[in-house]
Amino acid sequence: MRRAMLSNVYLSAELYMLQDKSENFEATWEFLDRRINDAYNIRDMVGMTSTLSRTVGRGIGSIFSILSPSNLQMDDTLMKQMQDQLRQQEAEKAANAKAEEKKEEQDSEKKSS
Repeated sequence: MRRAMLSNVYLSAELYMLQDKSENFEATWEFLDRRINDAYNIRDMVGMTSTLSRTVGRGIGSIFSILSPSNLQMDDTLMKQMQDQLRQQEAEKAANAKAEEKKEEQDSEKKSS
């Protein structure tokens, strides 16, 4: 990354120098000083960003460890039993509704005959 940044600064300084009409290329030297300062600032920001991202990652990891401790054993047998009971009740309701419908049909057929 350093080499790429250095070559970028060098290339931009060369291009700036091509159009520089100042004495002893003073404007180019000033331009180069600004670009070098920018490169140092970017390097510092990248360092701060990586530190920040590590800190945020650790914080999120801590939150997840609090919300879901690794030593917590989840016993879902009761939940599965309740789900099975609900399915059975729904099936019984459907069967009862069907039987009731059939009985009503038979009653209406008897009345109409």
